[in-house]
Amino acid sequence: MINEIKKYADEYSVNESYYDIDEIRFSNNECDLNNVWSDHLYNIFAASGRRIVNIEIQNKNDINNIEFLMKNAVENPSYNGINNRHYSFEQKDMEMDDLEIYEIMKQMVDSAKLSGADSSAGLVYKKKFKNRVITNYNDIKYITGGYEIVIRSFKDGFSGQESVHTGFKFNIDPYRYGELAAETARKTSKKIDIDEGKYDIILSPYALGTIMTYNSNFFSYYNIDAGISPFIDLLNSRVGPENLTLNDEPLNMNGIGYRPVDDEGTLTSNKKIIDHGVLKTYLHSYSTSVKAGTATTGNAGIIHPVPWQLSIEPGSRSYIDIINDIDAGIFINNSWYTRFQDQRAGIFSTVPRDGVFYIKHGEIVGSVSGIRISDSIINILRNLQEVSSERVNVKWWDEIHPSIMPYALVNNINISKGF
Repeated sequence: MINEIKKYADEYSVNESYYDIDEIRFSNNECDLNNVWSDHLYNIFAASGRRIVNIEIQNKNDINNIEFLMKNAVENPSYNGINNRHYSFEQKDMEMDDLEIYEIMKQMVDSAKLSGADSSAGLVYKKKFKNRVITNYNDIKYITGGYEIVIRSFKDGFSGQESVHTGFKFNIDPYRYGELAAETARKTSKKIDIDEGKYDIILSPYALGTIMTYNSNFFSYYNIDAGISPFIDLLNSRVGPENLTLNDEPLNMNGIGYRPVDDEGTLTSNKKIIDHGVLKTYLHSYSTSVKAGTATTGNAGIIHPVPWQLSIEPGSRSYIDIINDIDAGIFINNSWYTRFQDQRAGIFSTVPRDGVFYIKHGEIVGSVSGIRISDSIINILRNLQEVSSERVNVKWWDEIHPSIMPYALVNNINISKGF
């Protein structure tokens, strides 16, 4: 396959992945599907001058299409090559904890029932990927993977959800997450109607993870260069309070977002994107770093750099203590349907779900429905007051990419209502 690519390309990067995935899906407290996948995938980037092609195939014979694609590709004036530095990499032992995913499911379901849930549904994944990155300059093999668990519990028509991930070492407690999902569903019995307006908000790790995931592309130099980021011209400027430090942690093996090598064979590193409130770096591939006059950060996507595993550093107080100090506000456990109204300004809306509660004098007094956060990432970061000492490894569909998030108190967030 490499020889075929070389016929038409000056530079190339082939990301080869062999994967084994075990899945259990459950509903109404019972397992209703058990899937096992073992397959392989090739993601191929090839360039001839500034004409570039990026394809994904499963059959090596499909590489024959590259001649047609390359001949018909147009030049990309922003492309400046792939990293030509040679790296040596030897991964340490990556043995995965071997747990039965049915038992993980059973622990969650049983604990949710004991905690008062009528029923629960969700997923458990066990994933292992054998990866290889081949470029003109490097040939690197590495292994990634871990576990993902999702449980959504129901009580009298209300829901609570937990959705977490871990790396090769299974360091989460399924029983506890079943309890938490049920407890959230039970809290929603009394409904409270609120007006539209500005509120102090406690974002759970899931709600914060959703907001940070959807806004994470704005740290990519691709978005900066394209003019579709609110962080343009803010490098080395204050974008949040002193107690906000946002990292990208691809080398944190406690999460499924562990990624030691990027798409062009550059070794990754943990880095501070925002350091004590100051924006310290954009995310770069080699190509974008050439255009920006800096060094790659090991975040290729060759054309569109991406974060691997976002992490916000913890604070000093528990989220319960933070809630106790709120005179009037809203707790949001999760959100979805996040949509942008203005990407240049970072203005978006997202719909809270799975536990939305009104706080009065430091206590939860009832549940809230029919609301939407309608604000901007710039305002949310600048109005962040405090983050909790607790953090959670959060991941859910494409809503939340692998992240490690605390609870966060954010003041003066705009809340609109759909009904």
